[in-house]
Amino acid sequence: MIIEALTNGLPVAAYRVTGPKDIIEEGRDGYLGNNLEENIIKCLKLNRNLIRDAARTKWSWKVCNDILISGLLN
Repeated sequence: MIIEALTNGLPVAAYRVTGPKDIIEEGRDGYLGNNLEENIIKCLKLNRNLIRDAARTKWSWKVCNDILISGLLN
């Protein structure tokens, strides 16, 4: 759900755990940490258009497919 949110321009506030910490670029497309309320407030200041455009490039179908294939072959 994180990638789907980002590709629609929605910043993500999440705990710093496997998954979110592998996807979120702190301060660019979201914030990580234990204080979700604080991180949500910070997320509201992020540029949603930049988040959407960057995510659609970084997480394109081709990129996701290449990640999947790479994981299957290793």
